[in-house]
Amino acid sequence: MARSIAMDKVMYAAAALNTELKRVWAPVWKTLTFSPADERVAPASCLCVALQKGGVAVTHASRMFLHYTIKAYKRYDTTEGHYPKPEEAASATALAVREMDAADTPVVLTIPKQWVVVKTVELPASTYENLREVVYYELDRFTPFAADEALYDFIVIRRDAEKISLLVAAVKEDILRSYSSVLKDAAGITVQRVSFNLSGIATLFRYISGADSFIFLEADSKGLNGGRVENGTLVRAYSWSLDESDDSRKAAAIEEKLMHMSQSHGHHTQMKVLMTFGEGMSGVRDRLRSRGTYASGIIDTMDKKIGGLSDLMKIKASEAGAAMEYLWPDADALNLLRKGVREKAATPFALTVVLALVMAVLLGLYLFLPVQIEEQRLKAIEKQIALRKPEVRKVEELRKEMEALSKEAAFVDTFRSGKPLYLNMLKELTQILPDTAWLTRVRIAAEQVNIEGYAPSANVLIPKLEASKYFRKAEFSSPTFKDARLNMDRFQIKMEIKEVNNEKK
Repeated sequence: MARSIAMDKVMYAAAALNTELKRVWAPVWKTLTFSPADERVAPASCLCVALQKGGVAVTHASRMFLHYTIKAYKRYDTTEGHYPKPEEAASATALAVREMDAADTPVVLTIPKQWVVVKTVELPASTYENLREVVYYELDRFTPFAADEALYDFIVIRRDAEKISLLVAAVKEDILRSYSSVLKDAAGITVQRVSFNLSGIATLFRYISGADSFIFLEADSKGLNGGRVENGTLVRAYSWSLDESDDSRKAAAIEEKLMHMSQSHGHHTQMKVLMTFGEGMSGVRDRLRSRGTYASGIIDTMDKKIGGLSDLMKIKASEAGAAMEYLWPDADALNLLRKGVREKAATPFALTVVLALVMAVLLGLYLFLPVQIEEQRLKAIEKQIALRKPEVRKVEELRKEMEALSKEAAFVDTFRSGKPLYLNMLKELTQILPDTAWLTRVRIAAEQVNIEGYAPSANVLIPKLEASKYFRKAEFSSPTFKDARLNMDRFQIKMEIKEVNNEKK
């Protein structure tokens, strides 16, 4: 008894110490893992090359202690009404590198939305652990491209117990390779990131506004680019031409497009609206302000957030946004070169290992001395216990026997009350399913049974399950698809349990 009391005291002291250590450990851990190379404080820069109709726009941006600056911007004209050829893009980029003194600066390539297929798709929740592989094999179903002929990336929009929603963006690989190879061969420039203009606009507006859900629109004389951002992720992307002749009609057309973008699953949703206007659109901007519908969402300046950028009349939001996707640590934007691969950054320890060792030694001394004192007390208590070992041994044996009997009785009661029906249903499944089919998962919960597995033809399983005395309302819980490796259908079926007597077999 005395030993038990002493052990309780030791355990209580250890628990109290553990709670206190957890309270102080969070800031200590942040200090220990600090590194000057941390992207949130380390200086960085990039050169954003945007391909546009009639020219190549190059933006040189930098980051220092989470302060962002546009250091230089220039547009190089090419054939009017046409996107620049790879040789033209390489020549403009090489010239910009010299003029902006940006040698060895990472290059980000921004392509038009018209070149990119952007789709929102849904997959079963069971695919979450293998999303990259699933998207690879299903890309030709989501987009017009097979995975081997495309560059692509995806972001998880939302996830629940049944399904996962993804935003998938893909572009034909030949298009980008023609630009990246010419940039490499002609100018010695390696493209490190590829995005598209709408993704850059969404990132820029998210950074400026601080909002995670909003509708955005960039308007210029060549057309409209916009989309929806929900919970920090681009979920819809749109591009329209703007053919109206006067400013009033253009303003009305923009309001119509904004109304369209506010539709979510067929229902109108009130969301914050952010807009920016390019050259030649000041009259349209003023018209929208006078109409009052979306005036509060018009953005004219970003100087408070991004240095060196007086307004968006000269630099498009897509161009500044592409640079922010590279420099802003919280952007988490699409990168078409990534093909869904996201590497986890290793926690830095190199600069703080000595401090960690010193703290470990001090902590060890702090813990060791009280333990030594308690060990001496325990030795004295153990001497007293040794004198009463025979009686203690008998009590322990009786206690163990009682616990074993209680566990056996509880197991028997549980088995008799709850297990026979489950066993009967499992036996029924083995009898009615064809020998050529097998299950990878069976889940019985409340009044529903979910099964997953493979079969030469999944369609023949539904009638067999419906004919069972245990099941009803059998149906596929998700679309079946052909496993090319096994040459079999992979299926997921859910069904309800009929009310039957719990017969003993």
